[in-house]
Amino acid sequence: MHRTRLPVLLCTTLLACGGARITGDLSDSGVADGGASDGGSAGDGGAPGDGGTTGDGGGDGGTIGDGGTTGDGGTAGDGGGDGGGLVGTDEDHDGWTVEAGDCDDTDENIHPYADDPCYDDIDANCEEDDEYDCDDDGYTSAEYGGDDCDDANDAIHPGAGDATPDGVDDDCDDELDEDVCNVYAPLANETGYRTYDTLFFDGETYTEQVEQAGWDAAAGTATVTRSLTGGMPLTMVITEYWQCHEDGHVTVSGYTTKAGSYGVGDINFSEPSQRLLPATEMVKGASWSTSYTATDTDTGDLWTVAADYTVEGTDSIDVAAGTFAVTVLQATYSITDLSGYVGDREGVVRYYLAPGIGVVYSIDTLSDATVAEERELIDYDGFLALDPASL
Repeated sequence: MHRTRLPVLLCTTLLACGGARITGDLSDSGVADGGASDGGSAGDGGAPGDGGTTGDGGGDGGTIGDGGTTGDGGTAGDGGGDGGGLVGTDEDHDGWTVEAGDCDDTDENIHPYADDPCYDDIDANCEEDDEYDCDDDGYTSAEYGGDDCDDANDAIHPGAGDATPDGVDDDCDDELDEDVCNVYAPLANETGYRTYDTLFFDGETYTEQVEQAGWDAAAGTATVTRSLTGGMPLTMVITEYWQCHEDGHVTVSGYTTKAGSYGVGDINFSEPSQRLLPATEMVKGASWSTSYTATDTDTGDLWTVAADYTVEGTDSIDVAAGTFAVTVLQATYSITDLSGYVGDREGVVRYYLAPGIGVVYSIDTLSDATVAEERELIDYDGFLALDPASL
């Protein structure tokens, strides 16, 4: 483990920085009133009648009478009635009875499970739902007097929360991604990752995986882990402690470093180091300064840092992960060694920040033109890059 890497990491961790359905014939069962004619082959006095083969209705001797099994009416007769397999009333012949839930038995287009277009004041599927809440999220469309700004998406409505940096006003308050706090440091996304090729000044290239290990929305605090593999036998894990403040500016209060299971450093800053202005203030010419003393819990004061940040403007950059519209941030820094641990140094870090993702490229150049660290985004998941012009 090269302990001289720690101050470089210190400066460049900016933004790792129902019912029965009708199927039978709906008409009176059987042939009309006993058949074709009195005494006909299927009419009154059909063959099975007790009253003989001919005559006026074959006699009254049928076993059951009108509509009976063998008497007047042959097979079914008048008395088959409006039974014929029907259960309940279905005046509009749409296959649904009133008893089974048809809420308008005069219109064949209205019944359970019918298509029910929104906003037409017709309850076509008989569910008694809100005709003006098309996504069934409990909120009426803003176009019809409600406050749901996207009535086609049940995840978008008042009170939904707006913590995903996706350029969508999820909670319909006319503010974009405000619960993210700062889209240049999307700390709330604990399911996403970013992967970098990271080159250190010793000439070794590492694969660096960056993840949000924890997010406390109430406190606005997050832990961000940077896991570096390659270039050394053990995986180096840097855990940074971030805070997104209520006004949207972002600070880091320190970090810990491990090589494998071995603790290498537990660094605390005497003052939180400001890494970002609120996203809407990250415009060309904006600037701020930060300074602090870095102290190891075991060995005491290690170094002091002073840095001046300036937003240089917007640009576009091609990296392995794609082409991104970015805001360019420059940090001019100096490190004063207090312990003989790192040596004094000065340098300039330039960060290329895609809102919604964070750093897509950064390069730390020392005063003697040596490249101390270079990071290039090669893959990411769970983040949606935004154009700075959309903020």
